[in-house]
Amino acid sequence: MRIKINFFSVMLALSLFITEGWEILFIIFPAILHELGHLIAAKACKVGIREMSVTILGARISLDGYYSYFDEFIISLCGHLVNIICVILTAIYLRYSKMSNISYLFFSSSLSLALTNLMPIKSFDGGRMLQSILLKKFQISYANIIISATSFVTLFSLWSVSVYFLLRFNTSLSLFIFSISLFSNIFITKSV
Repeated sequence: MRIKINFFSVMLALSLFITEGWEILFIIFPAILHELGHLIAAKACKVGIREMSVTILGARISLDGYYSYFDEFIISLCGHLVNIICVILTAIYLRYSKMSNISYLFFSSSLSLALTNLMPIKSFDGGRMLQSILLKKFQISYANIIISATSFVTLFSLWSVSVYFLLRFNTSLSLFIFSISLFSNIFITKSV
């Protein structure tokens, strides 16, 4: 398995570490656990991993060899399951102990990663799961049209919400930038 790490993702991690301190690790740790969930599921399904690439927008695992749509669905789902287990365990811990900033960071990062990655967007796990289901029922051309349309509608909705919050409450600039960069990454840079 090859591992590619984007220069800008390293610079982002370093700048966050410098500005936020070691607590940033409890925001990054759920992402590492999420990817480990995918890797363990791939190993259990006997599917090889060709490459893992890390960018500012997250990590991407490229599978190797032949695998079924069911394997793709399970591998995509397992990252979320790991994050949901972390959310449940942290919630139990928070219920019976004194709330700390670190445990809250871990809880909220795990929850937001699980929910965000479930969105039906092409490069997200939710998009891969939807595509696995669609490819089982439709031809590849129809499945690609449906997943592209679903990705577009989801990203446009996310962008619209971010614009509303930005204009109405002068907040949510990060959601605005996130939605624009995803849209650009999925629809503009792939067609150029």
